[in-house]
Amino acid sequence: MFGDDVSAVVVDVGSCTSRFGYAGEDCPKISHPSVIAVGDNMDSMKKARFPLNPFVCLDKMDIRPLMSTSPLGDEAEWVQTLDSDVFEVIVEKSIVKGPAGLGVEPSNHPFLLTEPTRHNTKLRQKMAEVMFEKFSPPALFLAKQAVLTGFANGRSSALILDIGASQTTCTPIYDGYALQKNLKEAPVGGDFLDLELLEEVLAQTGREVTPHFQYKKRVQMPDPETDPDGFARIVSRREVDMSSVESSYRNWARMEVVREMKETMCSVAESEDEAERPPVSAPSNVVEPYTLPDGTEIQPGPYMYTIAERLFRPSLFKSKSLKGFNGLPKMICNTILGSDTDLRKDLLSAVIITGGSSYLRGLSERVTRSLHAPDLIGASQKFKIIAPSSGTERKFSAWIGGSILASLGSFHQMWISKQEYEEHGLAITERKCP
Repeated sequence: MFGDDVSAVVVDVGSCTSRFGYAGEDCPKISHPSVIAVGDNMDSMKKARFPLNPFVCLDKMDIRPLMSTSPLGDEAEWVQTLDSDVFEVIVEKSIVKGPAGLGVEPSNHPFLLTEPTRHNTKLRQKMAEVMFEKFSPPALFLAKQAVLTGFANGRSSALILDIGASQTTCTPIYDGYALQKNLKEAPVGGDFLDLELLEEVLAQTGREVTPHFQYKKRVQMPDPETDPDGFARIVSRREVDMSSVESSYRNWARMEVVREMKETMCSVAESEDEAERPPVSAPSNVVEPYTLPDGTEIQPGPYMYTIAERLFRPSLFKSKSLKGFNGLPKMICNTILGSDTDLRKDLLSAVIITGGSSYLRGLSERVTRSLHAPDLIGASQKFKIIAPSSGTERKFSAWIGGSILASLGSFHQMWISKQEYEEHGLAITERKCP
């Protein structure tokens, strides 16, 4: 189908970031926010800006996200929707020549695309159609993100807890298949925690969080003769006119500030009791204040544990009620109990915690302690939590699994060829991609 010396390109698009790279490598070459900026003219998609930098101000440009999540029915299930125009822009600017691209000719490389674990025929067919019709690769394959995460951790059977930006998914996988019947999901992820932190900061300090580019900073450099080891310091800030910046772009940029603040200050407490107490100022537990773009220092004390605690006690969420979400430990336990008895041993032997939002300090340790509770798994039942210590492995686990899978010689027979697509249409994706 294609030469052995031609590497497959692995594409992992998510609601927060999109990642691109070559099969057989340890990590993606490219990782950018999954949004584009467009103007209001007829050629807006042709002139779309990607990748975006939250430190750079763009006038009269609106944000268009790649994916959106919405409730299905009674909100017990959620569905992700893909904007195919945004997908096309992101793929094109990430694989062709340019400052953000791999610099490859797509018609010369097979592509492995990750897809959401909850089976979504419409979404996967949109992705396949854009790839074959716009980029004409010789072959294509789509794989579930949870399955690929298992492969990245050397497991074909496991329980995958994926805490992403827009949602959290708990999936049993067995022999390389995601078991859809027992999959649990909730619209709780990094984005939801960011909104909670934004509301808390406003309530506690009365300060609005602004984008980085809303303030111009004047920096004084240290004198190399009198202070050779010194650091640059900001001596003044000046607010700039935001009247030509669209609200969607301004809001996206300020939420990037909130995300950074959360990752800097927030941790998971060892227990509910510790979450209720002020953080201990021991040397190993000191967290520096976070400085907002306007110069306001936000002390971590009020937010250090309370924000992440919502993942364990959803009653603390202020934004809205969440049907069916009873916290991460119960989500894990309910997924295992809802699975066939014969599978439970395999699931308990590998509970893999992944996703960019899972890298909150102390999260995997708290999940382990919580599962030992008598009303959950209990102290006598053995189970194993697998949580890679590297942030790269957590954030890129699906991409890494795709890199492993696409580099296997035996996998080549599973690709959907361009000829098969032309003969059978989009229905071929349901037949060849489980």
